[in-house]
Amino acid sequence: MYLLYVDESGTTHDPNQQYFVLAGFCVFERQGYWVAKELDDIAARFDPADPAAVELP
Repeated sequence: MYLLYVDESGTTHDPNQQYFVLAGFCVFERQGYWVAKELDDIAARFDPADPAAVELP
């Protein structure tokens, strides 16, 4: 089984916004833990006291 994640930024309905971004990724189910761990390690570089408060763009 694969885990999928898709997210968007912007809107296609607002003529004042120049960009609409749609992105996603797919990982095999056994890789999910390792991806989450690496993202947690990256967040801890920005706020070691509370890495869960960091939102990665």
